Amino acid sequence: WGAPWLEEVPVQPFFVGREAELARLREWHQADRCAVITVLGVGGAGKTSLVAQYVRSCAAQPAASPVDRVLWASLLNAPPLRSLLRIWLRSLSAQALPDHTDDVDELLAQLFAHLRAQRCLLVLDNLESIMQGGGEVGRFRDGYTEYGLLLQRLVELPHAGTLILTSRELPSVLARDAGRAGSAVRTLQLAGLSAGSGAALLAH
Repeated sequence: WGAPWLEEVPVQPFFVGREAELARLREWHQADRCAVITVLGVGGAGKTSLVAQYVRSCAAQPAASPVDRVLWASLLNAPPLRSLLRIWLRSLSAQALPDHTDDVDELLAQLFAHLRAQRCLLVLDNLESIMQGGGEVGRFRDGYTEYGLLLQRLVELPHAGTLILTSRELPSVLARDAGRAGSAVRTLQLAGLSAGSGAALLAH
């Protein structure tokens, strides 16, 4: 796949360690074909760097990667779901998207039509930006609950895609499936770097 598809993926000028975590992502995505993979950890743990490194490793070996398209979205600016879906659909579709198409159910139906036809890797980075935080762990902020619909349908509906999300907390809509054996949802809790990798990073 071409370089333009990587324009939104952060560039990692120096990446060290995380071999086990990269292998786990590769196993869940490429072997197990999981629908949703969550990468959780505190701020600054390296969640975005890890996922960006994995996506770029897929791009480096297109013949061995089960990916036709990559759609990366940062949620730092908290875009409404319908806005994000319209961006994704414009990228996936060869036809212009009607300006009046603003119904979330209709937009999701169009997205899943593409996900059934193409092997897409979707990334939602910084999901905590649209979460309640504080004592409302796992709940979306007012105006962003429709993201829960996207997550639910990714788990429940047939498709050929995988979503990787990074967050400081697990959305409650995924909590039951994330803890179930044989589930299409997997969770990677990101810990700190090893002493050797940390020293190499500091030296750099």
